[in-house]
Amino acid sequence: MTTSKNLRNPKLIIVAIAMLGLFQSCKKDGPDVDPTPPPTDKIQGMYILSEGNWGSSNASLSYYDFQTEIFTNNVFKTANPQIVMGLGDVGNDIGIYGSKMYLAINNSNKVEVVDAKTVKSLKTITVNQCRFIAFYKNNVYITSNDGYVAVVDTATLSLVTKINVGNNPEQLAVVGDKLYVANSGAYSAPNYEKTLSVIDLNTNQEINRIDVAINLRNVAADSGGDLYVTSLGDYGAIPNRMYVIDTKTGLIKKKFDIGATNIWINGNFAYLYYYDWNTYSSTYVSINTLTDEIASNNYLGSGSAAILAPYGIGINNLNGDIFIADAKDYLSPGTVSCFSNKGELKWSKTAGAIPSRFAFLHSK
Repeated sequence: MTTSKNLRNPKLIIVAIAMLGLFQSCKKDGPDVDPTPPPTDKIQGMYILSEGNWGSSNASLSYYDFQTEIFTNNVFKTANPQIVMGLGDVGNDIGIYGSKMYLAINNSNKVEVVDAKTVKSLKTITVNQCRFIAFYKNNVYITSNDGYVAVVDTATLSLVTKINVGNNPEQLAVVGDKLYVANSGAYSAPNYEKTLSVIDLNTNQEINRIDVAINLRNVAADSGGDLYVTSLGDYGAIPNRMYVIDTKTGLIKKKFDIGATNIWINGNFAYLYYYDWNTYSSTYVSINTLTDEIASNNYLGSGSAAILAPYGIGINNLNGDIFIADAKDYLSPGTVSCFSNKGELKWSKTAGAIPSRFAFLHSK
């Protein structure tokens, strides 16, 4: 069975989550969040991974240059004409770490490693049904739908080990020297998983599981060491909800009675959106991570009317610009729209089919 997100929702598609935003702040005392890596004072560009249509092998990569304001599609294909099949089938996650960029291509069972500036292919790593990516010191951690986290050395790009976790693990986040993995059990419905696996990054061993709620999906860490975790529910009687986990105690410190399909943390605020498949409507809520209280019930304001089907979020940590990926009809090319931190639409560009994940290229 594949792990295409098209199969995760009884109606159409489960919305992908935003790429983890781990930034410094003066929040509550707690362990530091491992950066990926620390941002510099200038952002050169932004990559957008488009998932593509399941089974069509049309995942693609776009790039926006902040200096020239030029938006270019199919940059992976252009940089690697020798790879006849292109990026592959179902682009699921993207991350930049050091000089390399990692792209998890779910239904092609591979992680493409490229030069972060030239996008030239460096190596293709086989990880069956790969899902999401996180980084710590010299390793990249990749969840696999087969129930493990693959550990790859970032220097040799070779597999170090596999860490067994729960069924169908999804997103993961680093806090201090611990890795937290959302176990979904999505393909065991109605017997979903309901735990976060805790991995000691010094030993690469699972040391604990934290009970949260069924069908976990998103995990984002704030600068004080709290985790913002979403449960997708059962797509029926049990609704999508978000929880805040105190990693010092391993306990739920707060439950938000709002849905969250995607999360990006920037500074002291968590930005989330929720797409309701019953009403085909979206909400855009921000939360103050210092107080764990809702800061805004619509951070896009009237700008939200420009988005038909939100499928990804990214935020420029230098000026606060918000980028929303719009999947439109999930068949034709989607768009990426840029909003000011006041919700004013600045521009919109056409990307690949089902754009979803963002990665910012920092320059020194």
